[in-house]
Amino acid sequence: MTRSKRVFLVGAGESLRGFDFSRLRDKDTMAVNMSALDVPDPTYCVTADSSIFRRIQEGYFKDVKTAWVLVTNEAHCSMKWRDGKFVHKNGFVYNLFCVSMLIRNAGVEGIGLSFDDFRTGYNSGFCALQLAVLLGYEKIYLLGFDMRGKYYHDKYGDKKIRNKTFDKFYDNFVTALSVLKERRPGVEIVSCSHTSRLNEIIRYTPFETICRRD
Repeated sequence: MTRSKRVFLVGAGESLRGFDFSRLRDKDTMAVNMSALDVPDPTYCVTADSSIFRRIQEGYFKDVKTAWVLVTNEAHCSMKWRDGKFVHKNGFVYNLFCVSMLIRNAGVEGIGLSFDDFRTGYNSGFCALQLAVLLGYEKIYLLGFDMRGKYYHDKYGDKKIRNKTFDKFYDNFVTALSVLKERRPGVEIVSCSHTSRLNEIIRYTPFETICRRD
């Protein structure tokens, strides 16, 4: 049951550099990965990234009081299911009690419209989009879903994302948005990033414009 019919999904695109995150206070929000450190009291925090899962367990997000949603399965590229535990390829054992909701992804490509057919799209933001739809949000605003360039934060350390990977993210979003338009016509998805490649296929509305309507 959602408190609102709309939700703001917060990614990590360069367009968020300098963004005043306090303006999201009292709004339904889904913080993706490291943006959980910036969004005030997010409604949900979402990750499909094993490095984020590890940081949760190690207390990196100790000041984030919101429930974490982890999307993974026993065939994860870096985590394996051994003796009832998720174990990283280097031996680190994950504690599933560090997250409040565990969604088993059924695949990568395409988009599933049920929790039994949940896809990752190689991207935690893609998981957040899918989750927002499944939770019944009717207006989904994308902040920092640029699908290009580098992240607005440097908190990932040495982790880099190549342009080919961004292309993969983009292609999965294009597929998902097409499916949603056909099968969930009541769901409106809007880009709030002026630099997003998604502006080619969905409506762009500046965040300031949305705030003025409130």
